[in-house]
Amino acid sequence: MKPGKILMASMLAISTATMAFAADIELRITGSTAFRAATHAAINALIEPATREIGYVGTSGAAGATQAIYSGVMVGTSQTIVVQTSYSGSLGGIASVAAVPPVPLTTWPAESNLTGIPGEHQITGPAFISAVANVALADNSQGESGNIGAGFTTLTARRVGVVPFVWVKGNHADPTVQDALAKVKNINALQARVLLNGGVPLSFFTGDAADADYYTLPVGRDKESGTRLAALLEAGFSVDSYVEQYEAIVSGTEIVDFGLWPTDGGYTSGGTLATNLALPVNADQPVVLLGYVGINDATRLGAVLDTDTGTLTGDAILTFNGEPFSYDAIRQGRYSFWNYEYLLHGALNSNQQNAVTQLGDLITNDYAQLSGIKIDASFRVVRAGAGQPIFAD
Repeated sequence: MKPGKILMASMLAISTATMAFAADIELRITGSTAFRAATHAAINALIEPATREIGYVGTSGAAGATQAIYSGVMVGTSQTIVVQTSYSGSLGGIASVAAVPPVPLTTWPAESNLTGIPGEHQITGPAFISAVANVALADNSQGESGNIGAGFTTLTARRVGVVPFVWVKGNHADPTVQDALAKVKNINALQARVLLNGGVPLSFFTGDAADADYYTLPVGRDKESGTRLAALLEAGFSVDSYVEQYEAIVSGTEIVDFGLWPTDGGYTSGGTLATNLALPVNADQPVVLLGYVGINDATRLGAVLDTDTGTLTGDAILTFNGEPFSYDAIRQGRYSFWNYEYLLHGALNSNQQNAVTQLGDLITNDYAQLSGIKIDASFRVVRAGAGQPIFAD
């Protein structure tokens, strides 16, 4: 074996043996599902490729997984690092990190799921641990979340990008209903507000009296979600407003029924919402569905995201207030359904702080465009938060 390969094998053996006891750096990241593709890429880049092992829960791969664990040697150092991710939504993530006293999450993939072999693998029969999160990605500031003041510590936060959202529509197995739904191309803030109060006849969107026989129901996220926060604020609600959203009841490969989420609830994951919304509604149901998701989740409805041109195209994508989604439309203040993405944390030791600083730099400078928009010289507008006025910068 060549000396270089011997050295690398030795490093891997040492790092694997070390992590069996305790890594030099341990991070637990929760929060935004909308920005997980960028977060996944940044964590990847933080770890030496020859030593990097990634285990994920589910079938969507690590980049789309709600729960994953990463291990290896941190780039540019000899320090071993383990990063666990368990995305709980932006507001839930901030609450987890900021709560006093801390509130452990029970859904972290355990280090026992690691094999010691570099590469990416699905974890079958995963083991989980209960532990406190120390980092959150959020589609909103701590102030917007309401998780601030008594009972919470003020977190250190930085903006790492812009996270866009879109309104989307489902589809229907009955060709006549599908033709009526095809006429829905746009949703404005007032229509969104009325829809989120429990639904409206389809004619409310099409202007065709014949479509009043079909009913439009909203599907959306739970109260831990930053995507929901942005949707509500853009529609003129407050973050605490009560809305009525529906769960799509799936059987096989179609939606067969609908249930009102209890206690002002919704989907815990934008990916699950989008996956369900992509299924056709059973032909016997005179109901169509509209919902809101992040741009990566919109690809589960057949949309094509081009991060080079900054466009998202597909029959499921609606314009908002008459403006088609694009990166340039956001940069120039024409499209308003977006918010800033934040990286937040509480007290960290020096090794953790160094890793989190590098992670934030990687998202900001190299990977934000995988989930949203980089904040650079081309970004020409500012706002205080979701639903707030947009000003030229």
